[in-house]
Amino acid sequence: MDPYAHHQIQSDSFDQSAFVELDEAARRMNMRKSEVMELVRHRTLRCQWLPGGEPLVEPAILTGATGRKN
Repeated sequence: MDPYAHHQIQSDSFDQSAFVELDEAARRMNMRKSEVMELVRHRTLRCQWLPGGEPLVEPAILTGATGRKN
């Protein structure tokens, strides 16, 4: 059983253009991939799992959802 299945978006409401690969979401948010996945687990970020790979993630657009300080 997929431990993230409850995060999946119904395919009829999935707009793939709003979602990016996990690496790209982490880069845009100035975070590590593991930190982005933590946000996915807490349902802070939406994602769409594709068969056999990492999820596509909708990057945060909210003020205050920032990454670690450099």
